[in-house]
This record gives sequence, structure tokens and C-alpha cells, in this order.
Amino acid sequence: MAVPATPTTSGPTALGELTVSECKSLLLRTPVGRIGFSFAGEQHILPVNYRFVDDTIVFRTSAGRKLHAVASDQNIAFEVDRWDRDSRTGWSVLVVGQAEEIEDHAGFETAENLGLRPWAEDPGQNRWVRIVPAKITGRRIT
Repeated sequence: MAVPATPTTSGPTALGELTVSECKSLLLRTPVGRIGFSFAGEQHILPVNYRFVDDTIVFRTSAGRKLHAVASDQNIAFEVDRWDRDSRTGWSVLVVGQAEEIEDHAGFETAENLGLRPWAEDPGQNRWVRIVPAKITGRRIT
């Protein structure tokens, strides 16, 4: 088995907190995140492409585990990050909040007009979900 290369940067790194404003800026610029939730007594973390709109996370899905988590009225975690192995830098943003299926006509039309399409073409992915953040936090490694 090959041994991973050692990062080229040898200087010290520092961990710092991001402001909510910085977190929101990163949410606007990052196209893919991961949602975390419980289903059938197990933890799940699944990737989704999304938009950050009106201070909410919006994504498209199909019937299944994600919608079950939404219907169960549990808090949902949503995370985006970026890192650079060579420079040993990066950041992470965590959103925790309540998720809800978008069922009203105006909300559905707004979501449909976001230009957000699933990566894997699946005609069953015709449901929209929004996560209303209760907490937004972030960290940066410099």
C-alpha cells in the first residue's frame, strides 16, 4: 500500500471561527453540501446540490430517507467545506435547523426557477425541501 505524501507546507496552522456573514458568503459560493439526519435508527450523511436563498438551504429530492427525515420533524444538519491538502488550509460551515417540504405553489415555483437540477437525472426528484437555519457556524484553518 502506498504511503500518502506529506503536505508541502511545514509552517504552523491556526484554527479560527468564521462570522455568520462569512459563513453565508461561503454558502452562496459552494454548489454541493451534505445533509445529516437520522433514519430508521441510523445516522445518514448524503450529498446534495443546493442553493442558499433568502437565508435558507433549498434542494431537490425524491421520496425516501431525506423526506422521511423532514416529515419526522427532526433537526437537520447541513455542511459545506473546502480544504487544500498541500497548504493544510480549509474551512467548514455547519447549518443546523428545521427542514420542511416546500408545498405551497409560490414556494414551489420559486424553487423551480432556481435553475437547480439533479446531477443524476431522476424524474422522481420532483420534491423541494428548505432548511431554515437555527444556527450557522463555521471554522477556518489558516
